[in-house]
Amino acid sequence: ARGDTRFPLSIKGSRLNLADRDTLVVMLQDLTEARRLQQNAQRYQALVESSNDAIAAKTLDGIVTSWNAGAERMFGYRADEMIGDTLLKLFLPEQRSDEARILQSIRDGVRVNHFEAVRVRKDGTTIDVSVTVSPIHDHQGNVTGISKIARDITDRKRIEQVKNEFVSTVS
Repeated sequence: ARGDTRFPLSIKGSRLNLADRDTLVVMLQDLTEARRLQQNAQRYQALVESSNDAIAAKTLDGIVTSWNAGAERMFGYRADEMIGDTLLKLFLPEQRSDEARILQSIRDGVRVNHFEAVRVRKDGTTIDVSVTVSPIHDHQGNVTGISKIARDITDRKRIEQVKNEFVSTVS
């Protein structure tokens, strides 16, 4: 029929005995918004999982709560090895205080600017990364966690080093 609008619907029914009479109570719920939110969440999850960048979420205390496939490839640690732990194993010993400073900045509501750093892979080799740290907010705007994205810039750094050495030699 023309003008009909179709939408997902949940129907729940219960039989009640009211004043010695069986009564059927039916509850209808429009699921349009719930389905839309679910589809958006699935799209975002697919984006995170297909990214070549390492993407991790942490609590405000620095405990890893999610670790994508890009992070597994980049750093060599499986998600089950990182979730519930901190990222400190990825830091050079002299850089570990940086993590505490970043966590405090996010807790204080201060934005952390993009930066470059050296991190340590599971096999002990180092990798140059470009890091973005962002707060995760709840629906009321409160900071509830931290998102960290790391991009491998090792090749770019090596090219810069070779270029600088060449320029230095020519000079």
